[in-house]
Amino acid sequence: MIRISRFIVLSLSSTVVWAAGPVDIDVLYPKGRVLLMKSEQNNVTDAAGMRIVQVHIQEVEEEVLAQEGDTTHLKMTYKRQAMRTSSPMGSMDFDSARDNGPIKDPSFAVLGALVGQSFDVLLGQDLSVVEVQGVEGIAQRIREAMPSDMPSESVEKVVSSFSSTALAKLVSEKTDVVPDSPVNLGESWTNAVEMQLPGVGSMITTSVYTLDSVSGDVATIDFKVSAQMADGNALLTGLDLSGAGVTHFDLQAGYFTDSKVEIKMSGEIQGMPMSVTSTVDVSQTLK
Repeated sequence: MIRISRFIVLSLSSTVVWAAGPVDIDVLYPKGRVLLMKSEQNNVTDAAGMRIVQVHIQEVEEEVLAQEGDTTHLKMTYKRQAMRTSSPMGSMDFDSARDNGPIKDPSFAVLGALVGQSFDVLLGQDLSVVEVQGVEGIAQRIREAMPSDMPSESVEKVVSSFSSTALAKLVSEKTDVVPDSPVNLGESWTNAVEMQLPGVGSMITTSVYTLDSVSGDVATIDFKVSAQMADGNALLTGLDLSGAGVTHFDLQAGYFTDSKVEIKMSGEIQGMPMSVTSTVDVSQTLK
């Protein structure tokens, strides 16, 4: 009985949540560190009496090349791309870790073209993105992977998805989450991001983060997401988007270890009702 009691006490003490005061949540980029970020996004779309299920897996390596003065130099490399889709019209499956032959489907061709491609990101003193280098090489690689009979306008629409702004989000999404100053347990902070949706317009996404707990060197942060379309949008109407998730941050190492969020969206596209449920799991591990 004594042994059991001691075991219970030890178990409880190891999960005690502590925070002596305000907590610094600072993203750090020590020179030489290499992180592998893996994300898996599951989308279920219901529209026009059909259900489309899509799973996208992406692995990106982040290497801290240098820190000179107020500038941090990162190298980002696409290591893996995978996608599975299923609908009443059929199913498709691609994984760059498995499929090495010619890729006929344009969307899969883009994913295959990304693997092995790198671009550099320069961060300023406040860790905001100052410059993205290497975009031209990625754009050219995508153009070469597209079917020769694909209209040039369609090709350039695909290429525009990998602009400097789009690529910078792989880095800025991490720093946008952290608060500008130390926070106490239960305290919240807000971040709003404007996104351009091709052919639709501008959407403003607002995230509210709350420091839920701190245990050891790990901070648990809960968050809620909402969005609204900017004025002038005619394609997507009646947008209702909300979501909730949780992320964990290593306070000593200075990076997010994992996160998970579920988002539900509904509305009408040119008068046709549609709904989307999206779940995104992200993990970051040291290499």
